[in-house]
Amino acid sequence: MKQKLSSDVRLGLLAAAVTAGVLAFAHYARGADAPGEPTFRMYGDVDQFVGKRAPARVVAPDKDRMISKLRTLAGGRDIPEPVPTPVQGIFETKVGGSVTYVTADGNFAFVGSLIDLTKRENLTRNRLNEEAQIAIEAFGEENMLVFPAHGKVLGKLTVFTDPTCAYCRKVHQEMDILRAGGVTVRYIPFVRIGMDTVPAEQLETVWCADDPLAAMDTIMGTREGELGDKNDCDNAASVKKGFELAMLLGLQGTPVLFVEEGQRIDGYVPAERITAAVLAISKREGEGATGG
Repeated sequence: MKQKLSSDVRLGLLAAAVTAGVLAFAHYARGADAPGEPTFRMYGDVDQFVGKRAPARVVAPDKDRMISKLRTLAGGRDIPEPVPTPVQGIFETKVGGSVTYVTADGNFAFVGSLIDLTKRENLTRNRLNEEAQIAIEAFGEENMLVFPAHGKVLGKLTVFTDPTCAYCRKVHQEMDILRAGGVTVRYIPFVRIGMDTVPAEQLETVWCADDPLAAMDTIMGTREGELGDKNDCDNAASVKKGFELAMLLGLQGTPVLFVEEGQRIDGYVPAERITAAVLAISKREGEGATGG
């Protein structure tokens, strides 16, 4: 019959085994099977193996592999060519409208914010702002309703707006404050609930009106009167284009405001704060121009 070992005996055997293992590892790491006869070295010395990390392996970027892996993940959709980031071995691209980061070997990827802790900058947000600015300017003022600043133009504010949005109406109620502060306000139509709806038809009516700015005042409640019947015109297409642009930028609600440089503001912000932000950007640009 097997005899049951006491707890003291078991602990003693375990301690002996651990001690033997440590001694064997040290002997192995020193590379000495017998005095003066080194047989194997992992890094050279025990302290190298235990106390220091292996040097980072630099992987040559394989963009074809990155794209192939991400395309599979995205169901076959096209993937823009990955571009380097300030982080060695990490590249940036987009998958389904989201900024995506991928390792040089194409084996790992993540979606989220890449933050420069030294400069305290959100590099992902900066990238999205740049892309938004490019997309908005490509949309063109011919597709917007533009309320020009009173007097000298100090900056522009682009607003994705919807007549059914209470805070969009609040922004519009402060239009005169913005314009008096030197801000040109540009409206892009964004029907949150989609096209083929009553709000979409209302915006098409505004864009096709004889006086679109007055029609926008009416629909936003700052001018008395009726909106009137819808007139068919080419400008109606701007409403669909605005919806498509909002989808491209990943917008979900309104109002969404963009000041110059693509800086994004979600929701209502008092006109005074918007004007201050626009003036700050204008001042920076002026200093840059002077310095150049």
